[in-house]
Amino acid sequence: MRRVTLDHPSADGAVLVRDVRGPSGDILARAGMRLTARSARALRELGVSVAFIEDAACVGLEVRPLIDLSGVDEGGLRALRDSCAIARDAVPFITVGWGDSAALARMRDFVAQKYDEIGHSLTGRRFAAQRYVFVSDDNEELDRVAAGIRYAGRCAGHMRVGAQKLNGHIIEDLPVDGEPDLSTIRASLPIGGAEVVAERLVNEIRANGITEISCFMMPAGIAPHAALRSMERFGNEVMPLIAAALGDGEKKLLKGVA
Repeated sequence: MRRVTLDHPSADGAVLVRDVRGPSGDILARAGMRLTARSARALRELGVSVAFIEDAACVGLEVRPLIDLSGVDEGGLRALRDSCAIARDAVPFITVGWGDSAALARMRDFVAQKYDEIGHSLTGRRFAAQRYVFVSDDNEELDRVAAGIRYAGRCAGHMRVGAQKLNGHIIEDLPVDGEPDLSTIRASLPIGGAEVVAERLVNEIRANGITEISCFMMPAGIAPHAALRSMERFGNEVMPLIAAALGDGEKKLLKGVA
């Protein structure tokens, strides 16, 4: 086995002894495929620069070809390039339900591990998170918000194991093991007054390298007019506080809030 660059003359006609993976980790060519000048060029265009090929030490070993790009027409190669570009530029997106910033960090570490396993890194990559967000100074309303968030978590927890119970078409509000109480949910999420929401979001952005935030702003059981009021306060009060708290470099990293 020998490692060669795909623009080296010895690559043309050589047999791959290892699968060739693209920048996103997808297998682009299987071990056993015989390279041609055309397929080597296509792989280079997909972001691959090197491959492992057969040499004298492994001559005689039986290798079964599985994928041969030499038989793919230009339209197929173009579609393959496009799909790899999408995977390469995709934005990882995480959600942790009622979890706090530490839960976000654990999920980010898990995603980073999966990227590392395929030879990539989250460093410098856009990173998105979904968070429950609600702006209110009314403690009773915030308790209802926390209860709605808990209900959604309960539903998800039961459905994951097929243990949900229906009352007509409604899933019953039944506890799950290890669930937080309402005060913990209120303390863990960006819900509360404008200053509290802004501070918690800024801390989460900084701690987890978040560049995009998807805001889940209407928990179960919250009236539409209350959710709309919260959204209005988020735009008018919270966003300016976040903008003022983040430095110029951080503002450039935060691409969007939806």
